[in-house]
Amino acid sequence: MSINKFSNISFPFFSLLQKPYEVNITFNKIQIRRKRFSQLETLDDKALAGDYFARLMQLDKRGDFNVTCKNIQDCLVSKVVWGLDKNAVIHDLTKKNTFPAENRRIKKIKDNLVWLEKIAYPFKINTNQVLFIEDVLYGRVIYVNNEWFLKEFTMEPIKRNYERF
Repeated sequence: MSINKFSNISFPFFSLLQKPYEVNITFNKIQIRRKRFSQLETLDDKALAGDYFARLMQLDKRGDFNVTCKNIQDCLVSKVVWGLDKNAVIHDLTKKNTFPAENRRIKKIKDNLVWLEKIAYPFKINTNQVLFIEDVLYGRVIYVNNEWFLKEFTMEPIKRNYERF
């Protein structure tokens, strides 16, 4: 398996859609300044007890994350660029990597599961809605860390065979 920007993330990944203007790391704290003149926001305080999630819950005033990603697919769909994983390790995803990608015809849909041609496992769509997708549609899948991830649905049968994230 090749090393890429997603390889070392331990999910869940607490993430931002924009890279912070400034990151301050001390022995006990991780703080960010989102924009040049904004206030410092605390994202972690290691002086508090427990794992990272427990410390987050104990912070009186903490910085808010835009998205919490459960897996690589969530990162691809939400286009996050920076954040901390479940171990409070910072990951900067702004550097682009190239990944193999294909459009695959939709074979079957049941509830919120979608099966695509030549992929044995279904993709779970995070929705409570009943999915009505025409048979002529395709799923855009990205190959990361030896696994396919569904990025989007499209009408196009053929598209470039790579994606940059």
